[in-house]
Amino acid sequence: MAAEYRPGAGRSEESTGRLAVEGGVELPARRRARAPPGRRRPRSPVDRRRPGRLTTCLRSNAKTLNSQDHEKAVLFLLMRSREWVPNPRRSAERRFMRISMLGAFQVELNGKSDFTPDPPKERTVLALIALHANRVVSIDTIIGEIWGDGPPRTSVATARTYIYHLRKIFIERLGPAGVDLLATKTHGYLLRLAEDMVDANIFCGLVAKGRQLLSDDQPEDAAITLREALDMWRGPALGNVPLGQTLSAYATFLEEERRSAKELRIMADMRLGRHRELISEIRSLVVEDPVNEWLSAQLMITLSRCGRRGEALGVYADLRSQLATQLGLDPSRDLQRLHHQVLVADQQPVLFS
Repeated sequence: MAAEYRPGAGRSEESTGRLAVEGGVELPARRRARAPPGRRRPRSPVDRRRPGRLTTCLRSNAKTLNSQDHEKAVLFLLMRSREWVPNPRRSAERRFMRISMLGAFQVELNGKSDFTPDPPKERTVLALIALHANRVVSIDTIIGEIWGDGPPRTSVATARTYIYHLRKIFIERLGPAGVDLLATKTHGYLLRLAEDMVDANIFCGLVAKGRQLLSDDQPEDAAITLREALDMWRGPALGNVPLGQTLSAYATFLEEERRSAKELRIMADMRLGRHRELISEIRSLVVEDPVNEWLSAQLMITLSRCGRRGEALGVYADLRSQLATQLGLDPSRDLQRLHHQVLVADQQPVLFS
């Protein structure tokens, strides 16, 4: 006689939940087995039900990400999420990034789009690793540049957060090309940049080239090269970046190179006989630095060559007064000899070093 089926009849507490036994006949269960306590259904790296939650996805998958491949994981999650969808048309374009330090710190794409980080400390981190491009910057160096000798207890985690934000900016702006731009190394981070991607490197190269041209007695080419270098400046070096010890020293170096480039270009123009064109420029530089003997000497020479000996003598008198008032010094012997030449109308070439 066939067993009569009654819902729920004969089901034991030890039933697997898949089959119910009734009179030796296996019947399909109506309930699905529940997962053991503490276990949940596995989820995909990016929850499609919550678009735009990249940060939450990264945190939930942090344990499964290798720190060496973190930038690739970020790109994978960005592409899987709805926060960034690659545009095939834009991906085919040639993208060129340039970092500007000769003035306000800027990061530009193809000379148009500015995607400089807004938070000041992120700008500090990016400027620091750009200064040491293609070299590993340790996490301790980053912490010291941001907080000095008194970092907070959360400084390591905070610095890593800044690096993550920079990676996200690079990937969003540069696409797949931005994945390997900022790499994680054993003891720090490495920013891969070509030399011509940082304007400070281009400037220093042009100054060195102009100096060599001037020493090779090619004043025309030297003046053109040095003028090109000086035209790159847009203001004080790293003007909008909070400077720590390393960046402050580098900004001072860049300003000194700028000053040297100005002096070399003035020397090149004077060799070319452009004395009248130089008077107004040198005079403004003397106003900015009234105790600079070299600038005052060049102004005296240009004025004397243009037949304005009285003004040249006035420049010497002003310099002697400034030196005595501010520093308690007398003009150097070279400057005194130049003063004597102007007095006696000596037309021999005057060299002041």
